[in-house]
Amino acid sequence: MATSKSVFALILIAIFVVPTVPPAQAHELQAPTSEITVNSLKRPNLELSRALAAAAMPGVRRTPILSGTLLDEAGEPIRDTPLRLDLEPSREVTAATAAGVGIEVIKLDETTTDGSGAFTFDTPALTSLDGYIDASGRVSVLVTSAGGQHAVMRRTYLYPPSRKAARWLSAGPTGAESPDRRLAASSGAPRLQLTGHRSTTSIPNPGKYCPDGYGGYSWRKSSLPVIKRWVPLQTVYTRSKTTALYEWSTTAKTSVEAVAVVSGQGREFKAGYTHAQTVSSGVKFKIGTNQNVRLRAEFEFRTWDLVCVDNVTLKTKLVGVFEWRPDRFTGGNSKQSLKSVWPCKSDNTTQIGSDTWVSRDSTHTASASIKIGNVSVGASQENGSSWKMTWKPKKKTKICGNNDVPIHAAQVREK
Repeated sequence: MATSKSVFALILIAIFVVPTVPPAQAHELQAPTSEITVNSLKRPNLELSRALAAAAMPGVRRTPILSGTLLDEAGEPIRDTPLRLDLEPSREVTAATAAGVGIEVIKLDETTTDGSGAFTFDTPALTSLDGYIDASGRVSVLVTSAGGQHAVMRRTYLYPPSRKAARWLSAGPTGAESPDRRLAASSGAPRLQLTGHRSTTSIPNPGKYCPDGYGGYSWRKSSLPVIKRWVPLQTVYTRSKTTALYEWSTTAKTSVEAVAVVSGQGREFKAGYTHAQTVSSGVKFKIGTNQNVRLRAEFEFRTWDLVCVDNVTLKTKLVGVFEWRPDRFTGGNSKQSLKSVWPCKSDNTTQIGSDTWVSRDSTHTASASIKIGNVSVGASQENGSSWKMTWKPKKKTKICGNNDVPIHAAQVREK
């Protein structure tokens, strides 16, 4: 796959290929007391890494963190397959790490599927997740296969136990669902259905590239190559009686769907979502009358090399695999004209006569909206207090939401 291939995590689009550009040289970093950098490997929370290694010993009390089933591409259960669960660095740590420096991925647990393909990961009590928990209180975990005849690679997001909920909660595939919502909608450990791919040589599973059951591994950002892609933020449909203003002022909750690829194999699959850098910036989109548009922001995507790590010596080794990740907002913005529009339902429709605005938690997902190589993936924009949509009626008119009344819907249009 050429680096000029025709990528927002944006919902991460991760594409694994053989690198054609060498990684940048390591940069010196000043780190907190709990964080060290050795041999171009950044360890954001050394105490956590050591505590989890010690907790692997027998007799340590553990609680379920994630469960589910592993199925093959035909939907049949895959039995007796070893799986591994890893904790990934937070988006804030990732954004602050210079090119050429890898960031430690910490193993949480290993398990094996039973006769029905079911699995459960457990973890000890974790006193500090500094460096691995983001500003919204979520962690990113990566499930991979640690051997067997099928390859697995899947990211998802979780909320750790808290005073309100004494168990782990799912934050959804994009990390966009609130803990209160997840607590009300779930019971027991979060569940995940995984797909195992028979053609293991075509899947960029770290276990294939890092010997001896991984040892350890990290992801290292390269300075080159860079590609740019338009990421959808929201869709707006006005008619003759309204205009609108959409104020988008941060990139912290933009995510792009990950697609993993091994160069030369001709096989691609989606591996979950990842986030762009946390950056304070934004755009005010002004939408006039009679417009049906998709609002978009331009992002740069960069490559992150898979690096094997010797857990004893901390020596690192590049293995010729990398993934594309959304990196940063360029400042570019556009309005893309659309033809289709969703219908209004009477239960979701209301009348307005004055400017009406909303700034609340909601999520706008655009499926198959970004293309990297031959893969079309989706993007997710989580709206919150840093996003604001205002509808400005020229005279009394009606607006409707796609899945609820306008103030609580993910998308709104003029009826």
